[in-house]
Amino acid sequence: MTNDELLTLHGRLVGGELQVASRIVERVLPRLVATVRSTVPELHDRQDAEEASLEALLRYLEAPQRYQPGKAQLTTWLAHVARQYALNLKRGQARRHGHESDAAATFAAQREVDDLRPAEERMLQDLEWSNLRDRFHARLFKDEGDRDVFALMSKGEVDPALHARMLGLPDDESGWNEAATRVERMRGRIRRIGRENAS
Repeated sequence: MTNDELLTLHGRLVGGELQVASRIVERVLPRLVATVRSTVPELHDRQDAEEASLEALLRYLEAPQRYQPGKAQLTTWLAHVARQYALNLKRGQARRHGHESDAAATFAAQREVDDLRPAEERMLQDLEWSNLRDRFHARLFKDEGDRDVFALMSKGEVDPALHARMLGLPDDESGWNEAATRVERMRGRIRRIGRENAS
């Protein structure tokens, strides 16, 4: 399927024709899985690549208007999101298998935007977002845009394109990577606060 055909289906989906969702998944999923397998080869098996690809497609189908056709091809945008989910899976696998000393993989994975891990979720639930913001604003908000990053994180938003747009960054891979770095920096601050207050 060509990019123009995908854009037509995308337009129909945004227009409310939900039945085209299955056609988009059928056309895009095999390519996404292949891309994830080639860009994140350290995954344990094909099912992990499929899981990451399906997560990316699910995010897209829940809010297709997040994709902006003028910035990147739909398959490129979905591949970026799927790769991030795959890196999250890889990081979790490394932790479970005691490969935390793999500094290069850990560093690369830390830079990616992802869902908060369960331990962090519990910590944040204990602190509560608003309490965290009110009590530690001086430590959390050091750079311009930090309040926006925090606000999106508090709503569970992990889409790099959304963070990039909120921060006024380019809505392309360089903007998404910068947004991922900003989110990871905020997560680091939150983790430090959580560790200090857990003692």
